[in-house]
Amino acid sequence: MNSDGHEKRLAEYLDGRCETASLDFKSEFNPNSNQDWCEVIKDIAAIANSGGGIIKLPHYFFEFDIYDKDAEQFLDLDRRLRMLEGIGLQTVPVVHRGSATVGELQSLVGPSTFDSAFDNPVTHTTDNLVEGLYCRTEADGRVTGRAKMVRSEFLEKVKQSKHWQHQKMIPNLLADGSDIWA
Repeated sequence: MNSDGHEKRLAEYLDGRCETASLDFKSEFNPNSNQDWCEVIKDIAAIANSGGGIIKLPHYFFEFDIYDKDAEQFLDLDRRLRMLEGIGLQTVPVVHRGSATVGELQSLVGPSTFDSAFDNPVTHTTDNLVEGLYCRTEADGRVTGRAKMVRSEFLEKVKQSKHWQHQKMIPNLLADGSDIWA
């Protein structure tokens, strides 16, 4: 499927909505906005745990997006990976590339690649599933569309607690053998 097909599929899925309880979608980014930068930093600085539970990470800082201020666009995955090559900065795990249906995306919400434990408020058990997925469409070296799918159990946990900005920070843990200075 070409990039226009991916964008059309994403647009159909979003059905004209912006953010909802289960969808966090940013249609634009203003580099002069403190709020927009706060969202970027929140999404890439992994030291704080906003959803409860335990997460053991190999590092506290991951590349998530790279914004080219001159071109006023986010770079696609291939360009970002080339920029990161050899500098020791990790990117967030990529679980799928290519087109996918909503059902296929939902099936990718599986065990975290990090040693994690989440107190599930719906099942009243502990699981190790990821919070959700961050989806992008890309073309010509840039991101053309983005959406965040968050699983309902995580949203329920967030609803039951104070917003992460208004509570004591719960730090994520580093996995055994992690060296953030390497």
